[in-house]
Amino acid sequence: MTRQTSETDEILVELPSRHVAESLCDRLGPGRVARPEQDEDCWEVGVTFGSGLELAQVLRTVEAWIAERALGALRYHLDGRAYILRAGEITWSNFALEPVVRL
Repeated sequence: MTRQTSETDEILVELPSRHVAESLCDRLGPGRVARPEQDEDCWEVGVTFGSGLELAQVLRTVEAWIAERALGALRYHLDGRAYILRAGEITWSNFALEPVVRL
């Protein structure tokens, strides 16, 4: 994340693609101000909140969404610091379970 936010009432969630960022915005709902933006090496969703209670609601929603999408964890930024939000287990493809064949 290269963009710094001076707002104390916004978190920035890092996501791997535009599709995933838009999915999070959809999950947060039309009543929440959330916008996807492309950064140099990832997509970010900025989510505004008005109080500590609203921040807790946003984080619970993002945590449930992470678990449903089997992403395992995402990084988010709040007050100039980076945090990791973990939820659920990562769903690995079956390809990763295939034995490696060396020729």
